[in-house]
Amino acid sequence: MGILDGARRLVSDLAGEASKQAGLIQLQADRDALRSRLEETYAQAGRRAELLYKAKRLDDPDLAEALKLADTLTERIKQLEEEMRAAREERDPDITCPGCKKVLERGVRFCPVCGTQIRICPQCHTVVKPEERFCPGCGTKIADQPTPP
Repeated sequence: MGILDGARRLVSDLAGEASKQAGLIQLQADRDALRSRLEETYAQAGRRAELLYKAKRLDDPDLAEALKLADTLTERIKQLEEEMRAAREERDPDITCPGCKKVLERGVRFCPVCGTQIRICPQCHTVVKPEERFCPGCGTKIADQPTPP
C-alpha cells in the first residue's frame, strides 16, 4: 500500500501545483485586462482634451506643446510607414507567372490559371522559369523542386 499512498500524494501535490499555477495565470490575465482598461481610459481622456483644446475651450500651454509633439510624431510615423511599405515592395515585388503573366499570391507553387510551376530564387527572389537551371537575376543554381515565393 505504500506505493499507492505515495502515488496518491504525488498526484495530490501535482494537482495542487496546477491549481496554484492556474490561479496565477488568472491573476495575470486580470491584471493585464485592468492595464488595458487603464490605457484606454488615459487615451480617451487625452482625445477629449485634444478636442477641447482645438475647440479653444481649453487653454493650457503644456497641453498645446504636447499636442504639437503628438502631431509631429504622427507625421513621422506616417513617413516611416510609407518608407517601410516601399522597402517591402522593393524587397518583395509582385510575383507574376512566367507562363501567363498573371500576378500571383505569395506561396503558390503552381499558377492557378495555366499550371506553370513557380520557382523563386532563394538568393534574390527573382521568378525563375521552369526550364532555367540558374537564376537570371543573380546566377544562383536553382534546385529542381519548386520553391515557394
